[in-house]
Amino acid sequence: MKRRMTIQKTIILNSLKELHHPSAEELFEVIHQEYPLISKATVYRNLNLLVEEGIIDKLEVTDGPARFDLPMKKHYHLRCDNCGKLMDIEMDYLDDLDSMVKNNEGFQIKSHTLTFHGLCPECNNKKENGGF
Repeated sequence: MKRRMTIQKTIILNSLKELHHPSAEELFEVIHQEYPLISKATVYRNLNLLVEEGIIDKLEVTDGPARFDLPMKKHYHLRCDNCGKLMDIEMDYLDDLDSMVKNNEGFQIKSHTLTFHGLCPECNNKKENGGF
């Protein structure tokens, strides 16, 4: 069932264009500043609908809230273990990885995600300078 594009969904999509991998809470805070009548429940519900409809991507983070992203070419991410920043990696997507896992494990692969963990340049500089 194709759902219509509501004003709430349009506001969320426009906000996602301005933000980089926001959590639902971060997205709500930004939207709520400009549109104070939009509730948190409305933002969360419409985020989930946009994910279900394949219009946006939901990035599950193991030790933090899910993040949201506009679909683009398949890509990987870097996540800072200190500040939680999530960044895109500029590298080729490894399509062969799906078939390797399928062939080795017999598992039917739909897609894969990959996030590298470590310290972002800012946190690494702080660490090297005794900041934490």
